Amino acid sequence: MNVRNVFSLAIVALVACCSQGFAQTYSLGYDQTRYDVSPGDSVDVTLILTEEIADGETARLAGGGTDGLFAFGLGVDYSSFTGGASGSTFGSITFNSDFLQSDPDFVQVFDSGSVVSFETSETSGQGVSGMMISPNEYQLELATLSFDAGAINSLTTLQLRTGEAPVTNPALFFADGETPAVGFGSTQIFVNAVPEPGSAAILAIVAGVGVLRRRRK
Repeated sequence: MNVRNVFSLAIVALVACCSQGFAQTYSLGYDQTRYDVSPGDSVDVTLILTEEIADGETARLAGGGTDGLFAFGLGVDYSSFTGGASGSTFGSITFNSDFLQSDPDFVQVFDSGSVVSFETSETSGQGVSGMMISPNEYQLELATLSFDAGAINSLTTLQLRTGEAPVTNPALFFADGETPAVGFGSTQIFVNAVPEPGSAAILAIVAGVGVLRRRRK
């Protein structure tokens, strides 16, 4: 067999391998690209799984059942922040109730102080389905994490990633056990400075004057 034939066979094998990929693509992100909060606030960030399909393909999140999502294990890295003396910190997590049946296989939450990892599964034998956004896109809310606002002017990045110990499950687990490639998104929490009492009073007076002028007109 000459070099040309070997190269040709390698190309065929590569194409065949790629053609066996998933018909669906997945991304994990948040319900907002940025959260603006005040000092002392608690901000809720919702994790959303998005499934996109090509025309004529079937979405796994379309009807749940044996094709829905059965489990997920993720991590949120909140170690990166700029400005202020400290960044926002993890408070608590609430899972989508469809994943929390009367006898769940497992529910784990592990906070290292810089990364919160968590996993859960749905155990009734029916995978969890999502909501159709368009004929080619479905979304499923996985969980809501609560973060406590950091120092004034701090900007904390929440980067999604695979989990760390003791979380061991893959990012996504469907009925057939296959774990597709998934893209991880990020968001930011910005803590606004609260106006001083004097400044707040001045702003209120200016606003009142503006209202009176409009009424006179």
